[in-house]
Amino acid sequence: MDRRMRWGLVGWGAAAALVVAGVGCSVPPVRLSKLESAPQGKASAVVFEGTPRLDLVGEYRWRVVQGPVKPGDLEHVVPVVGPDWTPEAGVPLYVTAPSGADFDGWCASLPEAFSGKVVQGRVLYRAKATEGGRPRVRWQGAIEDIEARHGVKAIVGAPVVLWPEPPPATLEDQVIMVLAGLGFVALVGLGMLLVVYMLRQREEVLTESIGRHAGLGKELGLTLRRERGFNRMAGIYAGSVDGLAVELRLQTDRGRTSSMPGSVMAAVAFHFPAPLGLGLRVRSSGLMSALSGALGGESVQTGDARFDEAFAVRAEDGAGAARALGASVRSALVELREASVAGMSVTDEGVFFQMEEPGSAEMAKAFRLGREAALGLRDASVVMKQGGGR
Repeated sequence: MDRRMRWGLVGWGAAAALVVAGVGCSVPPVRLSKLESAPQGKASAVVFEGTPRLDLVGEYRWRVVQGPVKPGDLEHVVPVVGPDWTPEAGVPLYVTAPSGADFDGWCASLPEAFSGKVVQGRVLYRAKATEGGRPRVRWQGAIEDIEARHGVKAIVGAPVVLWPEPPPATLEDQVIMVLAGLGFVALVGLGMLLVVYMLRQREEVLTESIGRHAGLGKELGLTLRRERGFNRMAGIYAGSVDGLAVELRLQTDRGRTSSMPGSVMAAVAFHFPAPLGLGLRVRSSGLMSALSGALGGESVQTGDARFDEAFAVRAEDGAGAARALGASVRSALVELREASVAGMSVTDEGVFFQMEEPGSAEMAKAFRLGREAALGLRDASVVMKQGGGR
């Protein structure tokens, strides 16, 4: 298994294990000796005493949808203050109702629940300074509503506390959560094993293809290098042949075909030592070739019916392109097109073609034809640049 895959599997497993280990654990709430100290804390749960101010309820429509407003579209907060509180001091703490609670009934229960009693709740949010514009946090929107309607600001950092807290999970609930966490760990493990299996399958397919064409690479003096990645793997034979920079790229892409391991696409490039300077574009005849006319240049006809029917040719220098596409070049390109290539093109930069999972004999033939075409174009270009063909 690849080292990165092993560490990825360990990381996912550790994260899931931490989730499982955290089930049922909670941080003890912080007891506030004075309500005014609430904004300075960072506790996730607090125990406090105070008076809810139902005359200063803040409301914010955080879910904006078409149609009438529904209870779930609104968020409310109620300021809670100490005995000597004044509006100028700012609100030190807010309470909010659990999701789905009847707000009117919840408000009606606050005076009796808070009167002279110690209250515990979980901190959901801490107030921030008003910045203007639409608040991105619903509780902040309700806090700013109080400021807008009553002129009472929040102390920056004032907690918004959920009250009452949801009941603690039962033993049965905790067991279910633990089992769910273990199931998640198992699912992640299986997923990683499947990924590793698929990568190995693709590696094997690619290695087989590289070995299949090793003879051609050795014969031409090409060197091999490998590229490995999650999305693709490639084996690349590269070097110089008859003054042409040559590359034979064998590549398997994730999901490129319906088969699980993926198939290998061979992409061959013969690069000229220098651009031809013709503005040449040769494509197999078809819709895309017809559309290439929008890119400019003139259409070129060579007078070779077989070639002109198989290819669409455009060039900035039409006459020069017609001379460069001599009989031997045209014959090689037509044969190359018929050699089961998946796509091919010729430009000022070189000759390029692709084949899907070619055998060694098929590749050797296609390689020979591509080289003949590239050498013929290069030599014709040299002659024309020297003045012998113009």
